[in-house]
Amino acid sequence: MIVRLPLVWASILFIAGILAGHFWPSMLWLPLVFLTLLAIMLCRHRHHAPDVLTVLFWVLLGAARICAGSVAPEMEGRSPAVLSGIQAHMQQRADRLVARLQDAGLEGEPLALSAALLLGQRQLLQRNTRQAYSQVGASHLLALSGMHLGILYGLLYMLLLRWSRHGPWRWHVLPPALLLIWGYALLTGLSLSLVRASIMLSVFTVGTLAERRQPPIHLLALSALVILMCSPHALFDIGFQLSFLAVLFIILIYTPWQQYLYDLPGHWLWEVLGVSLAAWLGTAPLATYYFHTLPLTGFLLNPVLIPLTTAIIYLGLSTLLLPMVYPLTWLLTQAIMVQTWIIRQWGAFDCLVLHNLYPAPLAVVLIYALLIIASLRIKATLALSSEY
Repeated sequence: MIVRLPLVWASILFIAGILAGHFWPSMLWLPLVFLTLLAIMLCRHRHHAPDVLTVLFWVLLGAARICAGSVAPEMEGRSPAVLSGIQAHMQQRADRLVARLQDAGLEGEPLALSAALLLGQRQLLQRNTRQAYSQVGASHLLALSGMHLGILYGLLYMLLLRWSRHGPWRWHVLPPALLLIWGYALLTGLSLSLVRASIMLSVFTVGTLAERRQPPIHLLALSALVILMCSPHALFDIGFQLSFLAVLFIILIYTPWQQYLYDLPGHWLWEVLGVSLAAWLGTAPLATYYFHTLPLTGFLLNPVLIPLTTAIIYLGLSTLLLPMVYPLTWLLTQAIMVQTWIIRQWGAFDCLVLHNLYPAPLAVVLIYALLIIASLRIKATLALSSEY
Protein backbone atom coordinates (compact mmCIF):
# COMPACT_ATOMS: atom_id res chain seq x y z
CA MET A 1 0.00 0.00 0.00
CA ILE A 2 1.35 3.45 -0.95
CA VAL A 3 0.55 6.19 1.55
CA ARG A 4 0.90 9.83 0.56
CA LEU A 5 2.40 12.16 3.15
CA PRO A 6 3.46 9.40 5.58
CA LEU A 7 4.71 11.87 8.18
CA VAL A 8 1.27 13.47 8.35
CA TRP A 9 -0.34 10.13 9.09
CA ALA A 10 2.43 9.22 11.52
CA SER A 11 1.86 12.44 13.47
CA ILE A 12 -1.93 11.90 13.51
CA LEU A 13 -1.49 8.34 14.78
CA PHE A 14 1.09 9.47 17.34
CA ILE A 15 -1.34 12.13 18.64
CA ALA A 16 -4.08 9.47 18.84
CA GLY A 17 -1.68 7.35 20.89
CA ILE A 18 -0.92 10.26 23.23
CA LEU A 19 -4.64 10.72 23.83
CA ALA A 20 -5.05 6.98 24.47
CA GLY A 21 -2.17 6.97 26.93
CA HIS A 22 -3.50 10.10 28.63
CA PHE A 23 -6.97 8.67 29.25
CA TRP A 24 -5.85 5.08 29.89
CA PRO A 25 -2.37 5.28 31.47
CA SER A 26 -0.55 1.98 31.81
CA MET A 27 3.05 0.80 31.76
CA LEU A 28 1.99 -2.04 29.44
CA TRP A 29 2.13 0.34 26.46
CA LEU A 30 5.94 0.17 26.31
CA PRO A 31 6.33 -3.63 25.96
CA LEU A 32 3.52 -3.58 23.38
CA VAL A 33 5.62 -1.13 21.32
CA PHE A 34 8.57 -3.54 21.27
CA LEU A 35 6.34 -6.50 20.43
CA THR A 36 4.79 -4.55 17.54
CA LEU A 37 8.23 -3.53 16.27
CA LEU A 38 9.36 -7.16 16.43
CA ALA A 39 6.24 -8.23 14.52
CA ILE A 40 6.94 -5.64 11.81
CA MET A 41 10.46 -7.04 11.35
CA LEU A 42 9.19 -10.63 11.16
CA CYS A 43 6.36 -9.79 8.73
CA ARG A 44 8.25 -7.37 6.49
CA HIS A 45 7.85 -9.63 3.43
CA ARG A 46 4.07 -9.70 3.71
CA HIS A 47 1.99 -7.12 1.88
CA HIS A 48 -0.73 -6.03 4.28
CA ALA A 49 0.49 -7.03 7.74
CA PRO A 50 3.28 -4.42 7.92
CA ASP A 51 0.81 -1.63 7.10
CA VAL A 52 -1.53 -2.59 9.94
CA LEU A 53 1.36 -3.12 12.30
CA THR A 54 2.90 0.24 11.38
CA VAL A 55 -0.35 2.00 12.23
CA LEU A 56 -0.47 0.11 15.52
CA PHE A 57 3.18 0.93 16.21
CA TRP A 58 2.71 4.71 15.99
CA VAL A 59 -0.39 4.62 18.19
CA LEU A 60 1.35 2.50 20.81
CA LEU A 61 4.46 4.66 20.64
CA GLY A 62 2.44 7.77 21.44
CA ALA A 63 0.72 6.07 24.36
CA ALA A 64 4.00 4.72 25.70
CA ARG A 65 5.73 8.07 25.33
CA ILE A 66 3.23 10.02 27.41
CA CYS A 67 3.05 7.31 30.06
CA ALA A 68 6.83 7.08 30.30
CA GLY A 69 7.12 10.87 30.52
CA SER A 70 4.20 11.45 32.87
CA VAL A 71 4.81 13.79 35.78
CA ALA A 72 3.06 14.59 39.00
CA PRO A 73 -0.02 16.82 38.58
CA GLU A 74 1.57 19.62 40.59
CA MET A 75 4.48 19.71 38.13
CA GLU A 76 2.29 20.10 35.04
CA GLY A 77 3.10 23.18 32.97
CA ARG A 78 6.44 23.81 34.66
CA SER A 79 9.74 23.96 32.84
CA PRO A 80 12.15 21.03 33.23
CA ALA A 81 14.47 21.38 36.21
CA VAL A 82 17.52 21.42 33.95
CA LEU A 83 16.28 24.66 32.38
CA SER A 84 15.34 26.49 35.57
CA GLY A 85 18.86 27.80 36.19
CA ILE A 86 19.22 28.96 32.58
CA GLN A 87 15.85 30.66 32.69
CA ALA A 88 16.73 32.48 35.92
CA HIS A 89 20.00 33.71 34.41
CA MET A 90 18.36 34.85 31.20
CA GLN A 91 15.63 36.58 33.19
CA GLN A 92 18.31 38.73 34.82
CA ARG A 93 19.76 39.49 31.40
CA ALA A 94 16.31 40.41 30.09
CA ASP A 95 15.87 42.79 33.04
CA ARG A 96 19.12 44.50 32.08
CA LEU A 97 17.89 44.87 28.50
CA VAL A 98 14.66 46.44 29.75
CA ALA A 99 16.79 48.85 31.77
CA ARG A 100 18.74 49.66 28.61
CA LEU A 101 15.48 50.53 26.83
CA GLN A 102 14.63 52.79 29.75
CA ASP A 103 18.04 54.45 29.56
CA ALA A 104 17.44 55.07 25.85
CA GLY A 105 14.50 57.30 26.78
CA LEU A 106 11.50 54.94 26.74
CA GLU A 107 9.03 55.22 29.59
CA GLY A 108 5.43 54.44 30.43
CA GLU A 109 3.37 52.49 27.90
CA PRO A 110 6.01 52.54 25.10
CA LEU A 111 8.52 50.97 27.51
CA ALA A 112 6.02 48.32 28.69
CA LEU A 113 4.97 47.37 25.15
CA SER A 114 8.57 47.30 23.90
CA ALA A 115 9.57 44.97 26.72
CA ALA A 116 6.58 42.71 25.98
CA LEU A 117 6.99 42.62 22.20
CA LEU A 118 10.77 42.21 22.21
CA LEU A 119 11.58 40.23 25.33
CA GLY A 120 8.31 38.76 26.55
CA GLN A 121 8.45 40.82 29.74
CA ARG A 122 4.78 41.61 30.37
CA GLN A 123 4.98 42.58 34.04
CA LEU A 124 5.10 46.28 33.12
CA LEU A 125 1.88 46.17 31.11
CA GLN A 126 -1.17 47.76 32.67
CA ARG A 127 -4.40 45.84 32.90
CA ASN A 128 -6.32 48.16 30.57
CA THR A 129 -3.65 47.71 27.88
CA ARG A 130 -3.98 43.94 28.03
CA GLN A 131 -7.75 44.18 27.89
CA ALA A 132 -7.59 46.48 24.86
CA TYR A 133 -5.44 44.00 22.93
CA SER A 134 -7.64 41.09 23.99
CA GLN A 135 -10.82 42.95 23.01
CA VAL A 136 -9.79 43.12 19.33
CA GLY A 137 -8.23 39.66 19.19
CA ALA A 138 -4.64 40.94 19.20
CA SER A 139 -3.47 39.50 22.52
CA HIS A 140 -1.18 37.14 20.59
CA LEU A 141 1.02 40.15 19.86
CA LEU A 142 1.87 40.47 23.56
CA ALA A 143 2.91 36.83 24.00
CA LEU A 144 6.17 35.78 22.39
CA SER A 145 5.43 33.15 19.79
CA GLY A 146 6.40 31.95 16.36
CA MET A 147 5.20 35.23 14.85
CA HIS A 148 7.83 37.28 16.70
CA LEU A 149 10.53 34.75 15.90
CA GLY A 150 9.35 34.64 12.29
CA ILE A 151 9.69 38.43 12.01
CA LEU A 152 13.35 38.20 13.05
CA TYR A 153 13.86 35.16 10.84
CA GLY A 154 12.35 37.03 7.89
CA LEU A 155 15.18 39.55 8.00
CA LEU A 156 17.76 36.77 7.94
CA TYR A 157 15.90 35.07 5.10
CA MET A 158 15.92 38.22 2.98
CA LEU A 159 19.59 38.90 3.66
CA LEU A 160 21.05 35.37 3.41
CA LEU A 161 18.73 32.43 2.81
CA ARG A 162 16.90 33.90 -0.16
CA TRP A 163 20.12 34.32 -2.15
CA SER A 164 22.06 31.27 -1.02
CA ARG A 165 19.49 28.49 -0.60
CA HIS A 166 20.21 27.13 -4.10
CA GLY A 167 23.96 27.76 -4.10
CA PRO A 168 26.81 25.37 -3.29
CA TRP A 169 27.51 27.22 -0.02
CA ARG A 170 23.95 27.14 1.28
CA TRP A 171 24.75 24.94 4.30
CA HIS A 172 27.09 27.65 5.60
CA VAL A 173 23.97 29.72 6.26
CA LEU A 174 22.55 27.11 8.64
CA PRO A 175 24.75 27.95 11.69
CA PRO A 176 23.85 31.68 11.76
CA ALA A 177 20.19 30.83 11.15
CA LEU A 178 20.08 28.38 14.04
CA LEU A 179 22.10 30.79 16.17
CA LEU A 180 19.51 33.50 15.58
CA ILE A 181 16.57 31.18 16.26
CA TRP A 182 17.88 29.58 19.44
CA GLY A 183 19.77 32.65 20.60
CA TYR A 184 16.54 34.64 20.65
CA ALA A 185 14.73 31.80 22.41
CA LEU A 186 17.52 31.69 25.00
CA LEU A 187 17.54 35.46 25.42
CA THR A 188 13.82 35.53 26.17
CA GLY A 189 14.06 32.84 28.84
CA LEU A 190 13.32 29.66 26.85
CA SER A 191 9.57 29.94 27.21
CA LEU A 192 7.83 26.75 26.11
CA SER A 193 5.90 28.49 23.33
CA LEU A 194 9.08 29.95 21.86
CA VAL A 195 10.98 26.67 22.20
CA ARG A 196 8.24 24.94 20.19
CA ALA A 197 8.36 27.71 17.58
CA SER A 198 12.16 27.38 17.43
CA ILE A 199 11.94 23.64 16.80
CA MET A 200 9.38 24.18 14.04
CA LEU A 201 11.40 26.95 12.40
CA SER A 202 14.61 24.88 12.62
CA VAL A 203 12.89 22.03 10.79
CA PHE A 204 11.64 24.43 8.10
CA THR A 205 15.16 25.89 7.72
CA VAL A 206 16.79 22.49 7.23
CA GLY A 207 14.03 21.49 4.81
CA THR A 208 14.55 24.71 2.80
CA LEU A 209 18.30 24.25 2.56
CA ALA A 210 17.96 20.56 1.66
CA GLU A 211 16.10 21.66 -1.50
CA ARG A 212 13.59 18.86 -1.15
CA ARG A 213 10.21 19.68 -2.62
CA GLN A 214 8.29 18.57 0.43
CA PRO A 215 4.77 19.92 0.97
CA PRO A 216 4.64 22.44 3.84
CA ILE A 217 2.22 20.19 5.71
CA HIS A 218 4.91 17.49 5.72
CA LEU A 219 7.34 19.83 7.49
CA LEU A 220 4.61 20.85 9.92
CA ALA A 221 3.93 17.21 10.73
CA LEU A 222 7.65 16.57 11.26
CA SER A 223 7.81 19.56 13.62
CA ALA A 224 4.84 18.23 15.58
CA LEU A 225 6.47 14.80 15.86
CA VAL A 226 9.76 16.26 17.12
CA ILE A 227 8.01 18.47 19.69
CA LEU A 228 5.68 15.75 20.93
CA MET A 229 8.47 13.19 21.09
CA CYS A 230 10.38 15.56 23.38
CA SER A 231 7.35 16.75 25.36
CA PRO A 232 4.11 14.78 24.79
CA HIS A 233 2.26 16.93 27.34
CA ALA A 234 2.65 19.88 24.95
CA LEU A 235 -0.35 18.46 23.10
CA PHE A 236 -2.59 19.73 25.90
CA ASP A 237 -1.07 23.22 25.94
CA ILE A 238 -3.35 25.91 24.54
CA GLY A 239 -0.49 27.77 22.87
CA PHE A 240 0.68 24.62 21.08
CA GLN A 241 -2.82 23.84 19.83
CA LEU A 242 -3.53 27.37 18.59
CA SER A 243 -0.15 27.86 16.90
CA PHE A 244 -0.27 24.58 15.00
CA LEU A 245 -3.90 25.07 14.01
CA ALA A 246 -3.03 28.52 12.69
CA VAL A 247 -0.17 27.15 10.54
CA LEU A 248 -2.24 24.15 9.44
CA PHE A 249 -5.12 26.27 8.16
CA ILE A 250 -2.76 28.72 6.48
CA ILE A 251 -1.44 25.72 4.54
CA LEU A 252 -4.90 24.30 3.83
CA ILE A 253 -6.81 27.49 3.04
CA TYR A 254 -4.35 30.19 2.00
CA THR A 255 -1.81 28.19 -0.02
CA PRO A 256 -4.26 27.05 -2.78
CA TRP A 257 -5.35 30.67 -3.34
CA GLN A 258 -1.87 32.17 -3.22
CA GLN A 259 -1.25 32.15 -6.96
CA TYR A 260 -4.62 33.83 -7.62
CA LEU A 261 -4.00 36.54 -5.02
CA TYR A 262 -0.59 37.28 -6.51
CA ASP A 263 -2.21 38.38 -9.78
CA LEU A 264 -4.43 40.98 -8.06
CA PRO A 265 -3.47 44.67 -7.82
CA GLY A 266 -1.85 45.32 -4.45
CA HIS A 267 -1.29 41.59 -4.04
CA TRP A 268 0.78 41.99 -0.88
CA LEU A 269 -2.25 43.39 0.96
CA TRP A 270 -4.47 40.56 -0.24
CA GLU A 271 -1.83 38.02 0.74
CA VAL A 272 -1.52 39.39 4.28
CA LEU A 273 -5.31 39.49 4.57
CA GLY A 274 -5.57 35.92 3.24
CA VAL A 275 -3.02 34.61 5.73
CA SER A 276 -4.78 36.45 8.54
CA LEU A 277 -8.20 35.11 7.57
CA ALA A 278 -6.91 31.54 7.28
CA ALA A 279 -5.23 31.74 10.70
CA TRP A 280 -8.40 33.26 12.20
CA LEU A 281 -10.58 30.47 10.80
CA GLY A 282 -8.16 27.88 12.17
CA THR A 283 -8.01 29.29 15.69
CA ALA A 284 -11.45 30.89 16.21
CA PRO A 285 -13.41 27.72 17.21
CA LEU A 286 -10.79 26.57 19.72
CA ALA A 287 -10.16 30.08 21.07
CA THR A 288 -13.91 30.51 21.54
CA TYR A 289 -14.04 27.21 23.44
CA TYR A 290 -11.22 28.26 25.79
CA PHE A 291 -11.85 32.00 26.19
CA HIS A 292 -15.62 32.24 25.43
CA THR A 293 -15.22 35.33 23.23
CA LEU A 294 -15.03 35.72 19.46
CA PRO A 295 -13.65 38.88 17.81
CA LEU A 296 -15.53 38.95 14.51
CA THR A 297 -13.22 41.26 12.57
CA GLY A 298 -9.90 40.88 14.34
CA PHE A 299 -8.30 39.42 11.21
CA LEU A 300 -8.94 42.71 9.39
CA LEU A 301 -6.51 44.45 11.74
CA ASN A 302 -3.60 42.13 11.04
CA PRO A 303 -2.64 43.75 7.71
CA VAL A 304 -2.05 46.91 9.77
CA LEU A 305 -0.83 45.46 13.07
CA ILE A 306 1.68 42.95 11.68
CA PRO A 307 3.70 45.57 9.70
CA LEU A 308 3.58 47.86 12.74
CA THR A 309 4.74 45.04 15.02
CA THR A 310 7.54 44.24 12.56
CA ALA A 311 8.65 47.88 12.62
CA ILE A 312 8.49 47.94 16.43
CA ILE A 313 10.62 44.80 16.76
CA TYR A 314 13.25 46.03 14.29
CA LEU A 315 13.34 49.49 15.85
CA GLY A 316 13.47 47.98 19.34
CA LEU A 317 16.42 45.77 18.46
CA SER A 318 18.17 48.74 16.87
CA THR A 319 17.55 50.75 20.05
CA LEU A 320 19.10 47.97 22.13
CA LEU A 321 22.16 47.90 19.89
CA LEU A 322 22.41 51.71 19.55
CA PRO A 323 20.79 53.12 22.71
CA MET A 324 22.29 56.59 22.25
CA VAL A 325 20.69 57.25 18.85
CA TYR A 326 17.70 59.47 19.70
CA PRO A 327 15.81 59.18 16.36
CA LEU A 328 15.46 55.42 16.89
CA THR A 329 13.83 55.96 20.28
CA TRP A 330 11.48 58.58 18.83
CA LEU A 331 10.47 56.36 15.90
CA LEU A 332 9.93 53.41 18.24
CA THR A 333 7.73 55.50 20.54
CA GLN A 334 5.65 56.81 17.63
CA ALA A 335 5.14 53.34 16.17
CA ILE A 336 3.95 52.00 19.53
CA MET A 337 1.61 54.93 20.09
CA VAL A 338 0.08 54.50 16.61
CA GLN A 339 -0.49 50.78 17.18
CA THR A 340 -2.04 51.38 20.60
CA TRP A 341 -4.30 54.12 19.22
CA ILE A 342 -5.55 51.85 16.43
CA ILE A 343 -6.28 49.02 18.85
CA ARG A 344 -8.17 51.25 21.29
CA GLN A 345 -10.20 52.91 18.56
CA TRP A 346 -11.14 49.54 17.09
CA GLY A 347 -11.92 48.12 20.52
CA ALA A 348 -14.43 50.91 21.14
CA PHE A 349 -16.87 49.04 18.86
CA ASP A 350 -18.04 46.41 21.33
CA CYS A 351 -20.50 45.00 18.80
CA LEU A 352 -17.57 43.50 16.89
CA VAL A 353 -16.91 41.01 19.69
CA LEU A 354 -19.23 38.20 20.77
CA HIS A 355 -19.14 37.37 24.49
CA ASN A 356 -20.28 34.50 26.71
CA LEU A 357 -19.92 31.76 24.11
CA TYR A 358 -19.71 28.21 25.48
CA PRO A 359 -19.56 25.75 22.56
CA ALA A 360 -19.66 22.04 23.33
CA PRO A 361 -16.47 20.05 22.62
CA LEU A 362 -18.31 17.94 20.03
CA ALA A 363 -19.46 21.10 18.24
CA VAL A 364 -15.85 22.36 18.05
CA VAL A 365 -14.71 19.01 16.62
CA LEU A 366 -17.49 19.06 14.02
CA ILE A 367 -16.65 22.64 13.01
CA TYR A 368 -13.01 21.68 12.42
CA ALA A 369 -14.05 18.59 10.49
CA LEU A 370 -16.28 20.69 8.22
CA LEU A 371 -13.53 23.30 7.73
CA ILE A 372 -10.96 20.65 6.80
CA ILE A 373 -13.33 18.86 4.42
CA ALA A 374 -14.34 22.15 2.77
CA SER A 375 -10.72 23.31 2.40
CA LEU A 376 -9.65 19.99 0.87
CA ARG A 377 -12.61 20.08 -1.49
CA ILE A 378 -11.82 23.63 -2.60
CA LYS A 379 -8.15 22.72 -3.03
CA ALA A 380 -9.05 19.77 -5.24
CA THR A 381 -11.42 21.93 -7.31
CA LEU A 382 -8.76 24.62 -7.82
CA ALA A 383 -6.17 22.01 -8.79
CA LEU A 384 -8.57 20.47 -11.31
CA SER A 385 -9.50 23.86 -12.83
CA SER A 386 -5.83 24.81 -13.22
CA GLU A 387 -5.26 21.76 -15.39
CA TYR A 388 -7.73 22.97 -18.02
